[in-house]
Amino acid sequence: MKKVAFISMMLCFVFTLSSSACFDPLDHFATEVVLNKPNISYNLKPIEDAHNVIIEDDVIIYRSHFDKRIAVMLSKINADLGDGNILKGLSVRIQIPTKTIIISHITSGLLVEYTSINQIDEQFIRSLGYDVTVERTEFQINLYMKKGDMTFNMSQFLKAGERKLSISLVIANAEFLTDEIKSELEKIIKSLGLDEKVLKELESNLTKYNTDNLVEAIDIKKSEFDFKSAMKTELNWLRANNIVNNVGDDDIKAISELSEVGISGWNSRVIYAKGKWLPFYESGFGMLRDGGGGCGAFEPEKLPDGELNFSSAISNLDNKIVGKWGEIKSRMLR
Repeated sequence: MKKVAFISMMLCFVFTLSSSACFDPLDHFATEVVLNKPNISYNLKPIEDAHNVIIEDDVIIYRSHFDKRIAVMLSKINADLGDGNILKGLSVRIQIPTKTIIISHITSGLLVEYTSINQIDEQFIRSLGYDVTVERTEFQINLYMKKGDMTFNMSQFLKAGERKLSISLVIANAEFLTDEIKSELEKIIKSLGLDEKVLKELESNLTKYNTDNLVEAIDIKKSEFDFKSAMKTELNWLRANNIVNNVGDDDIKAISELSEVGISGWNSRVIYAKGKWLPFYESGFGMLRDGGGGCGAFEPEKLPDGELNFSSAISNLDNKIVGKWGEIKSRMLR
């Protein structure tokens, strides 16, 4: 059996994972709206002066009024959309705190010449717990198999004189092939009518690499968190405290209904366009991309110690006024 290590393909795969993983990773743990509808206005001064508020890089951060473990981020947006169109308004973002973990992956690949898949028993492969997809064209058969963190794919090239079989294996959260996985792969390879040496070749070509992945840093799963209610609560609070004005009940309802996990960031967040609230990618404007940030987490430590408090700010101001008047009276009585 003549074989060629499928290294170039796998390196390309790894590079793609690494580069794409850095594209606004926090957006996958957030939802966001830009209040750019005409006549909507805002005044951030009361929040800027409040207690338990952090201002970092022109972003105001405080704890959510829906769930104090969650962050609310307010920022001013003024983005050029091209052709004279400007996206301008207050961004309201609901963000789950995250942390970075290192995940180990193993991968392997082969390009086997003069070898063909004899048959594909989809039912048997599914009986082992795999999702199976088969694609057939005139000159190629693609077999995709996935189970948990493992992806096992094959492509059979059928063109005359170029009979080849490419095989790729990728397993996340793993550092080696377990006996259980090897047993399953052996059964699949045998069911396809392939040489049992294929498994040994895959094992000998195994490569390990690590990726940095963001996960929830608190006991809240992004898939289970009620982003819609969190956004509704926050918009109502901002309106009730005159931070935002001219936001109607219909606006809050429409925005909240769109506020799902991942509807966040330059190309996905909710904006007002075409006479209604919609995700940016449905607005008809060209895709945007923020030039900064890079990969990084929003750790719980970046949240203020307590909940936003206006009365503390007023109390502090009163104390300053009383103190100043005391100094003036003292001087007058001298």
